[in-house]
Amino acid sequence: MRLAAVLLVLPLVSACAVPPVYDDAKRMAKVERLQKDRDLCLVQNIPQFDDRASDPAKVGEYVAMSCSNETTKLVELAIPYPSRHDRDAFQQEAAFRATGYVMTARRVETDSIDRQRPQPLAPTSQPLPPTPLQ
Repeated sequence: MRLAAVLLVLPLVSACAVPPVYDDAKRMAKVERLQKDRDLCLVQNIPQFDDRASDPAKVGEYVAMSCSNETTKLVELAIPYPSRHDRDAFQQEAAFRATGYVMTARRVETDSIDRQRPQPLAPTSQPLPPTPLQ
C-alpha cells in the first residue's frame, strides 16, 4: 500500500524538480548577454567604490546600485511582467555577485603584493666558515 502511494506521488514531486525550459532560444541568448553585461559592469565599478577598509558586503551593495540600469534591463527581459519582489531579488543577486567580486579583487591584490615582497632566505644546512683572527 505504501509503495503504491509513493509511486503515485513520485511523478508529481519529480516534476517540480525539472528546470524550466524556455522555447525562445534568441531570448535566452539575450538574457545571458545581459547577465554578462551586468557582471562586467560590476567588475568595472569595484575600484570606484572599494577603499579596501569597508565591509565587502557594503561595497558590493554600492557597486550593485551603480549597475542598476543593467540589472533593470535584465529583469525586464528575463521576466515578462516583473513584480517588485522580482526586481528586489535581481538587485539582491547583483549585490551578492558584486560582494564576491570585491572579495576576489581584494584577494588578488593581496596575493600580488605578497609576491612582490622579498622572501626571507631559507636557512642553510652548511655551517658558516670561521672568521680569521688577527
